[in-house]
Amino acid sequence: MTITVGDIAKASHAVIAAMASEFDNNQMPAWDDAEQWMRDSSIETVQASLNDPDLPNSHFHNVWMAQRIAAGWKWGPVRNNDTKENPAMVPYDELPPHQRAKDGVLKALVDSLKQHLQ
Repeated sequence: MTITVGDIAKASHAVIAAMASEFDNNQMPAWDDAEQWMRDSSIETVQASLNDPDLPNSHFHNVWMAQRIAAGWKWGPVRNNDTKENPAMVPYDELPPHQRAKDGVLKALVDSLKQHLQ
C-alpha cells in the first residue's frame, strides 16, 4: 500500500472531524466539501509533522490559532462562524483535555502512516 501526503491529510481531517463532532458537537465538512484553506491547513500540518517528528503537540494548536487570528477569529464562549468566535482560541495549556488530544491523535496518525508514503 502506498499513500500520499494528501491521503494522510484527508485521513487526519476525517479523524479530527469525528472528534470535533463527538466532543464539541461541532460539525466539520467532509474533505471534499471543505474549503480549500481547510484542506491546505491539513496538508501543511501533516507536512510539518513529517518534516519534524519531534514537534510538540502544542505546535499544531499554535499554528491553527495563528491562522484563525489572521482570519479575524477571536475567543468566544461557543463556536460561532458568523462572529468568528471559538472557545479553543486559548493557549494550548488552557485547552480541555479532549482538545489537546486532537493534536496527539493527529501526530500518531501521521507517525503510523508515514512508512507507506510513496
